[in-house]
This record gives sequence, C-alpha cells and structure tokens, in this order.
Amino acid sequence: MKGRPIRGAFCGLVFGSSLSVFLLTVGVLPLDSVVVVVLPALLLLAGLLLGVSAPLRRSRAAPTE
Repeated sequence: MKGRPIRGAFCGLVFGSSLSVFLLTVGVLPLDSVVVVVLPALLLLAGLLLGVSAPLRRSRAAPTE
C-alpha cells in the first residue's frame, strides 16, 4: 500500500471534528443535527482515500546541468 492512509484518516477526523465544533459554535448547525456526527465520519473516509491514493514522494527527475 502506498501513501499514508493512517495520517490521512487522522487528519480527516481532526479536521471534520473541528469543523463540526466550529459550525456549532458559530450557530450554523443546531446541537441535535445529524451533520455533527456525519461530517467527521465523511472527512475521515475522504482523508483515508486521499492518503491511500497520494504518492509517497516525488519522482526523481534527471538532473539537468
């Protein structure tokens, strides 16, 4: 498996949780909204998929002189 799926999943979960808390704090979402639970789960999945599909490092180009 290439890429970094664990790091992507962790970052997606943290971003989704902070976005949910921010939207709750600002008053965009009510406290009993389902989006508060679904948003971190969706971003966790998106982070996992992006972490798997991302290249591990750049390909080396031939040095030009």
